Amino acid sequence: MFCNKCGKKNSETSLFCMFCGEKLPLGCPSCGHLPPEEASFCPHCGCKLKELASYENRSKEELSFLSENTLVTL
Repeated sequence: MFCNKCGKKNSETSLFCMFCGEKLPLGCPSCGHLPPEEASFCPHCGCKLKELASYENRSKEELSFLSENTLVTL
């Protein structure tokens, strides 16, 4: 994941840029894809994002749990 402020590459699990300290945008808790802010569903995997309201305020452990326990039906 690249920082929007300084443009440097960070690990996919980083919540803040390790170079400038900027908060990094969180991707979908199911697949990690970065959907538009206004999206109700992830365009990559179909995960219901609005149902997970305020997922940006959740801890890494909670996000990991959500990611590991999300069922995606194709």
